[in-house]
Amino acid sequence: SVLPAGAVALDCEMVKVAHGRSGERFALGHCCILDASTEEPLYDSYVKPDARVTDYLTRYSGLTEAVLRDAPTFAEARAEICRLLEGRLVIGHGLENDFKALQLTRRDPALTADTRSLAWGPRIS
Repeated sequence: SVLPAGAVALDCEMVKVAHGRSGERFALGHCCILDASTEEPLYDSYVKPDARVTDYLTRYSGLTEAVLRDAPTFAEARAEICRLLEGRLVIGHGLENDFKALQLTRRDPALTADTRSLAWGPRIS
């Protein structure tokens, strides 16, 4: 494999939650982490946001009130996710959004490979 040992692929889905008096922010609703070499799932869980959901973004995320109802809390999920990501190369698309939802503000750029930065060629409609 050309990937470093322990590399993982990360993808997160978000929901919108109430923020402040009349605002909204994105919050984590689902996280999946795969071993990048074997494609075996290391983590795959819905996540109950820590604020009132205003939009499940179901059209994009597939998330609903029912699937988040009994999910682990954000704090529980984040602790496990951080443990799994620690010291590993993380591969994904639009990782800045995933890291923001995970509240990971200090991440070593050498341990991040974002496919968004690749030259994919012209966009096809």
